[in-house]
Amino acid sequence: MPVYHEGEPLFWTLARSHHVDLGAPEPTTYLPYAATIYGEGLHFPCIRIQENGKDKADLIRMGHQKIRVSNIWYGDYRAQVGACRTGERRLKELVERYGVETIKTFIEAWMDYGERRAIAAIRQTWKVRAIGDTGGGARRGEPLPAQRGPARPKSRRLVYAGRAEGQIEVPVYDGSRLGQGAAIEGPAIIEVPTTTIFLHRGQGAIVDPHGNYLVEVR
Repeated sequence: MPVYHEGEPLFWTLARSHHVDLGAPEPTTYLPYAATIYGEGLHFPCIRIQENGKDKADLIRMGHQKIRVSNIWYGDYRAQVGACRTGERRLKELVERYGVETIKTFIEAWMDYGERRAIAAIRQTWKVRAIGDTGGGARRGEPLPAQRGPARPKSRRLVYAGRAEGQIEVPVYDGSRLGQGAAIEGPAIIEVPTTTIFLHRGQGAIVDPHGNYLVEVR
C-alpha cells in the first residue's frame, strides 16, 4: 500500500504470506501439482482491495464464496493488511521524527550506495557472457554474412539508464541488419524481432556467426 506524507507518496508497504486455502481443487495453501494457472485456485489481479481504509465488500465476498474455511482465510488477509498498516504508521513516525527532507536524502544516498557496491562487485569478481538467439536465417543453421564496416544506428532514443546517469539519449540498432562480427558498445539499444537488448555503459555486444549476441561486462 502507498504511504503518503502531506499528500506526497514516499513509500510502499508490502506483506506476503501463505493463506490457509486458495480455492484450488484440493484443500491446501499451495498446489504444486496444478498443471495450469486455472488449477491453482482463486487469483486476484493487481487491484485495489481497500479504499479510504475500508475493505471493498464485493471483493471480500468473492473470497468468502470461492475459498474453503473462508473465515480463516479472511483472518490471513486481515493479518496482511495489519502488517501494511503497521508499516505505514511507523514510516510516518520516522518522517515526523527526522523530517521529510532528511528521509528523502537518506533514501537517495542509500540507493546510490547499494548501486555503487553492486557495480564495484561485478567489475571485480564477474565477467558475464550472455548469449541470445536472434532467429531468422541463423536459427535455420545458415551462418550470418560478415559485417561490412562499422554498425550504424537507425535512430536515437531517450532511455532511463539508472540513478547515476538518469535519462540519456542512446543509439538504436536494427539487429536484423547486423552481420557476423558487428560490435556495439553501450549505452545502446539493439532491436531484434524477438526482444530488445539494452547495453549499459561499460557493456559491449558482438554478433557471432550463428546470430547470437555475446554481451560482456567490461
